Amino acid sequence: MKERLTFVSHVLAVIAAFVLFVGVNTASAQVGKITGVVTDAQSGEALSGVQVYLEGTGRGALTGENGRYFLVNVPVGTYTVVRLPGSAAGDRGGRDPSRG
Repeated sequence: MKERLTFVSHVLAVIAAFVLFVGVNTASAQVGKITGVVTDAQSGEALSGVQVYLEGTGRGALTGENGRYFLVNVPVGTYTVVRLPGSAAGDRGGRDPSRG
């Protein structure tokens, strides 16, 4: 009987350790979603087709017809969302390619 209790307690200890390990791993892999709307600074009109990205990450998205963008599966943290110059219709931003 004593051997059975020892076996059961070992099994419960292993299960508890497994649950704790999986719980810690899941918590460290948290991700989220970043969403926003890009509008014209003067008119306030929503801009479609604008490429936005998270500075320093390589993650980006295009705005839809309503100017809204979504970036999903983003690791939890603090980011700066920037617009790629020259990505909006009629936008003259960006660098001049003739200047190298």
